[in-house]
Amino acid sequence: QPGTAGVGARTSTDGVTWTEVDAVAPDGIAGLVTAASDGTRLALGLQATGADGGDPGGLAIVTTTDLLTWERQDIPVGDPSALPTWITESASLWSLTVGPAGWVAAVTTDYLPTFPVPAEVAAGREQWGYGWVSGEGGVQVDLGDPATRTSESVFLTWEERGIDPADVERYLGGPSPVALWSSTGGAPVRSATPAGWVTAWIGSVVATDTGYVLLGTDPAGGAALLVSADGSTWRPATTPVPVTASDRVVGLASLTDAVLATVQTPSGLRLYRGGPDTGWERVVGDRLEELGDVAAYPLYPGLGPSGRGFAVVVDANAPQDT
Repeated sequence: QPGTAGVGARTSTDGVTWTEVDAVAPDGIAGLVTAASDGTRLALGLQATGADGGDPGGLAIVTTTDLLTWERQDIPVGDPSALPTWITESASLWSLTVGPAGWVAAVTTDYLPTFPVPAEVAAGREQWGYGWVSGEGGVQVDLGDPATRTSESVFLTWEERGIDPADVERYLGGPSPVALWSSTGGAPVRSATPAGWVTAWIGSVVATDTGYVLLGTDPAGGAALLVSADGSTWRPATTPVPVTASDRVVGLASLTDAVLATVQTPSGLRLYRGGPDTGWERVVGDRLEELGDVAAYPLYPGLGPSGRGFAVVVDANAPQDT
């Protein structure tokens, strides 16, 4: 349990034999989000407690090389005073990796609306829910009377709610923004990405011996790759296959000496090994060829890497022999 005595850890070099080691959990954790390691350093992505030790106060990365002493770095998650009063900001740690220069994290920001109903409209009733009315420039609110168990739907324009329509479009009109943060030991810095990139979606960020590879969104909205030597400055990179409407990269994993890329094609799933700067080679094999049948599954395959090999997860609900 974070912040308490009796914390233990086990380590393994082969995933079969495990050894107990001493460990002390870092303080100030409201919840563990994700973890990453390069074999020497362990990084934990955390939902951190607030300054008073109570409610979550944001996101933090803690790192260690011995599981006993930890270094904490907080990721800025925005200024609530800069937001409209009807918007609440929620930041989530989407992806974390540890590489030669330090850690890199992808953070998504969701804007959560609240639409309090004016007292004269509510007339003592409770707000039971709301929903946008497409094209009408407002919100439909459900007001209920617990005593009589009756409800009424009331339509309120943005102007009636005192809401600027431009703010509705700005905060709710598109996908959640994504930011890249990195640290080489100092305070986290927001990474610079090419114009138009990595604003809507990030699939994964992985580390290599020479830097980092990111699966993100290019200016045209397609899935493509970026590479970085230091985790803070990124440039476009070559993909295993030309990105089209039917062929696209859907996953990345890092091996000791290469990157694995999962590519979805009309004929099924393909795996490629290599790197954006070294070139790509298709991974073939009897079992891998069978994965062409999983293209129809709604869940994209995932890769779980290690220094010596990798596993392909096709579908958690599929029969064991597939």
